[in-house]
Amino acid sequence: MWEKSIEELLDTIQPWLERGGLEFVRSEGPILAGEICARAVSATTEVLFEPAEFTANKTPTIVRLYGIPYLRQVFLVGPVAGVWEVTTTSHVPFRMRWNEEEFLGLISDVLNEPVSKRIPATKAG
Repeated sequence: MWEKSIEELLDTIQPWLERGGLEFVRSEGPILAGEICARAVSATTEVLFEPAEFTANKTPTIVRLYGIPYLRQVFLVGPVAGVWEVTTTSHVPFRMRWNEEEFLGLISDVLNEPVSKRIPATKAG
């Protein structure tokens, strides 16, 4: 069933990423653990989505999300009630809502470049 969870995740984030100005490319064939299942591509970088690990009963599913060439990584863990939690590589959860705006902000940080829907940082002073 973890494959279905990942398909649903990709179905959710694909329009978010495309509205954010990124090309979203799914891998051909079945989703396999430890293999790239999708890419979000900008002009100079990309974010890779890789099913990483599972608990004994395959829930929750963990998807490793990392940016190339910066190698910034986070994990998506879930879904719990349709919501994915974002955690650091040491499994500390980020406090963010599961929605388009927050997800595109995360992708901007992983890519180390702006994504069109991201709210620009405010200047101090």
